[in-house]
Amino acid sequence: MCYMPFRLTPNIEEFIGQIGLNGLFAGVMTAASMAISAQHQNYAALLHLLFSDEFSKEGVPGPDESVQRTTDFCIYKVRSLINHERILD
Repeated sequence: MCYMPFRLTPNIEEFIGQIGLNGLFAGVMTAASMAISAQHQNYAALLHLLFSDEFSKEGVPGPDESVQRTTDFCIYKVRSLINHERILD
């Protein structure tokens, strides 16, 4: 069994397969999170624009606060994957 720092749905696990799960997938996700985290300010700005647009279409009350909380949460989740660098070894 491979160590995964996040959960996948059974359908995604089946789609990726055991070779993918035990091979490149975890390492690629960790490497991607490291690359994104290195540029997290730019990434946060892009996420903020994306969520602002989506929340304004949906008519979410208090969109500015909701957008900021959602953006911060996404950055937190991406940066949390860096703590699992041992996958790359």
